[in-house]
Amino acid sequence: MKIDKEVLSEKKKIRVKIKNLLDSLSVQTHKLKSRIITDALLKSDEYREAETIFIYYPFRKEIDTREIIKDALAKNKKIALPKVSGSEIKIFFITGVKKDLKPGSFDILEPDISRCQEADLKSIDLVIVPGLCFDLNFNRLGYGGGFYVRILEKLDK
Repeated sequence: MKIDKEVLSEKKKIRVKIKNLLDSLSVQTHKLKSRIITDALLKSDEYREAETIFIYYPFRKEIDTREIIKDALAKNKKIALPKVSGSEIKIFFITGVKKDLKPGSFDILEPDISRCQEADLKSIDLVIVPGLCFDLNFNRLGYGGGFYVRILEKLDK
């Protein structure tokens, strides 16, 4: 699929605008927004029914997923986090944050592959992905690396 230069240019402009808006959020506002989203997710049927969750570890002003990860592990749900490998993402199960994660690409905490088992995409019940913004139809605009686009294409719908 070829995307024209005009679309790429517009996406780049939107990314800059959204990054600036996110950077301008106070720590208190970011925590509040993350809490609201976390509470809604934890109450959702999709979350309650999921046995295996693919989620990200927060970076910069992304929604803070640490409480979700903590809750899921406490409920014995399987948690898979991404690890960047070249231009791809691989996903690995973790059993604990402190023992199974270490700084990786872009200095984001990622699974330590010497400790963690690689996850099968077919086992995933729920996917929680980062994004700079989403439209009303849930289309995602990410950071521009295409990592999540490539992995989402591989998942069962």
